[in-house]
Amino acid sequence: MRKTGISVKGEELCYSFAATNGDITIGIDIGDRFSQCCLVGPDGEVLTQGRVRSTCEGLSHHFQQIPPTRIAIEAGTHSGWMCHLLQEWGHEVIVANPRNLRLITHSNRKSDKVDAHMLARLARVDPKLLSPITHRSRGAIRIWRKFELAIYW
Repeated sequence: MRKTGISVKGEELCYSFAATNGDITIGIDIGDRFSQCCLVGPDGEVLTQGRVRSTCEGLSHHFQQIPPTRIAIEAGTHSGWMCHLLQEWGHEVIVANPRNLRLITHSNRKSDKVDAHMLARLARVDPKLLSPITHRSRGAIRIWRKFELAIYW
């Protein structure tokens, strides 16, 4: 069964091409308000790129209904909740360690689009190149916050 994929309308992502399980890999360069996305096919060609709002609603609009897909994001302020949300929808999420990604962090062509494209390509070829990290579970985060409050207050 084929489901609808995603393509670009202006800068915003919107549905248009057909995708099947395992067909695409997505790289997301996370920003505070908007995140830049790049979708590459099984042959490494860019299928589309664009941006989505960095909110639960923005992500659900674009990623909740697509088939389970490999998605690469960089570790940062919003990567924890985004990772958990995308995993709830069945996606394989790789959280890249930016300290070990000199290919991205020291690039001469630094932009959100280029970073998203590089994340998608690296995740497609070999996820270990991203030096993946694992975020704590939501339960562990709640326990840690209670512990911090007990210490500081």
